[in-house]
Amino acid sequence: MYDLNSGRDSILWRAPDQGRWGVRDLSFSPDGSKLVIYAGSGDPELGDAVWVVDVASAQIESRHPTLYIDDTGFFGAARLSPDNRRLYLARSNRSNSRVSIQCLDLTSGKELWQTEPHRDLGLSAMALSPDGRLLASGSGFEDPTIRIWEAATGRLLVRLDGHTGWVGKLAFSKDGRRLISASTDQTIRFWDTGTWTETKVLRGHSDEVHAVAISEAAQLLASAGKDGNLMLWKEDGKNAMDGYRRLPENLGYDQVRPLDQALVLLLPPDRSPEIMDLNGDSTPVLLPGIGSSTNVLGKFGTNLLCLWNGTNQILVSELRGSALIQRGAVTLDSGTRPSGIAYNPARQLLAWSEGTNSASVYVTSLAAPGRRIELKSDVPGLVRFRFSEEGSYLAAWTWNQGSLRVWNVETGQIVASTEGNISDAVFAAGGQVMVVARRTVDSHEILFYDLVHADRAPRLVPGKDNSYRLAVSPDAGLVASSNDAGQVRLFDPTKGELIETIHGHLNAAAGIAFSPDGRRLISASGGRETVKLWDVGTRQELLTLAGTGGYLEAATWSADGDVILAGPPWQAWRAPSWEEISAIEAKEKAESKQP
Repeated sequence: MYDLNSGRDSILWRAPDQGRWGVRDLSFSPDGSKLVIYAGSGDPELGDAVWVVDVASAQIESRHPTLYIDDTGFFGAARLSPDNRRLYLARSNRSNSRVSIQCLDLTSGKELWQTEPHRDLGLSAMALSPDGRLLASGSGFEDPTIRIWEAATGRLLVRLDGHTGWVGKLAFSKDGRRLISASTDQTIRFWDTGTWTETKVLRGHSDEVHAVAISEAAQLLASAGKDGNLMLWKEDGKNAMDGYRRLPENLGYDQVRPLDQALVLLLPPDRSPEIMDLNGDSTPVLLPGIGSSTNVLGKFGTNLLCLWNGTNQILVSELRGSALIQRGAVTLDSGTRPSGIAYNPARQLLAWSEGTNSASVYVTSLAAPGRRIELKSDVPGLVRFRFSEEGSYLAAWTWNQGSLRVWNVETGQIVASTEGNISDAVFAAGGQVMVVARRTVDSHEILFYDLVHADRAPRLVPGKDNSYRLAVSPDAGLVASSNDAGQVRLFDPTKGELIETIHGHLNAAAGIAFSPDGRRLISASGGRETVKLWDVGTRQELLTLAGTGGYLEAATWSADGDVILAGPPWQAWRAPSWEEISAIEAKEKAESKQP
């Protein structure tokens, strides 16, 4: 025990000589006079035990053996009642791995009650309400449910469902009105003890959360993870240390679309679209007038949506705040929902395909929707479309990414064509070059098609490992690619040449994107290296952002450049300013010079 005033330390307890004892849980009694220790011996014959120690005298007052055996070293807990007369401890049956809670009268040593055992690998957390009336417990790998018991009788009052991983810590607030739980599912959850409903979920850890502590005076919550990271949270649930936040779960690769400023469009499956402001603490707001997210065919430009009306029309609408203003409509004779779509705001051109087996792509202008151009190909199932920025060319490739065709929209002629395992395709150099990432057996190649001189063979730059995504700088003068080797490669699209290879990620890099100002580049991987931020001019790594997920396919920026997004699972970080980056670099440089 450490005396924080004097700085002295004293030994309150030593493990017995026999066995490989490890302390699994420590707790003070509510009045601070006792310390309760739960320790495991690591020996099936010795079992586990609970010690009650008097803090003032450092004397052991009682020892309580239990049959609780756990080879993982994670589980086991015990608590004292406010009057120090009752001890609550975890028990298990060695033969069938069933866990229960036992209540002992410390005066007589007799059992007062024991809960019905339930099957699990162990009890991982326990907390007693400040008034001593409620006992909360969290169990192990098989059942992440939190159970609330009546402390006087051991009667089960309620089960709290929400966590998907075992609960590492439980803590009541000082007034007893909230219960906070930390879990290996990387979340911290708040529960209202009056209604037993979940009121808040904190996301930010990139690994299992094993502990929480509450500072009522500072209105802060501290949490610690398996990876050693400690995070502080404000009373309102905002991370006090950084600008990291998790977006709603179950959002796929194409279901997060940046709008203007720091707004993003969320397209949760089987639900209505939502808008979220990443610069604020607001929750997602429903976007009315669209119905299901499946009615959103695509988002183009800053805030233009192509929608399906459910019968026979494609609607092009401008999103202003949460209001949709229709800018045009195209009626389809077939009445079939388009399987692929693209829109070019500069020329108001709309392209679509009807049916996954169609070999034709149709193009029309909103200014004259009755006049349509049919672009024919020799490949059915072209459903992924992309216009060049000025609208002169249209690229389309199949879902299985085995074929790609590029048309000159004015002439209707195919100006580029390729087969193979295509990872991504983008326009660069003012829309005059088509850049294609194509996988080979165990490597990849980047192809550069000169669309103005369609008769020329594409320039080809080989690469090792697989390549995933391509990104184009805002001025269209640079193309970046990511690959399985964790590399970021930069190309000159006009010359079709590799400029530089940047080594950074230990694992595969996938998502990649230039910032709106073109001065920064992000690449996404996962875990502790979820996102790396690069200086485009110097090719230097500016910082690494930790997050969650092992392999993130997508990376993008908010329109204002203030927020970085990567996923799925989708998460966002506040992008540091150049001033903040310079300050960090200056500090690191100064520290490196110190002896």
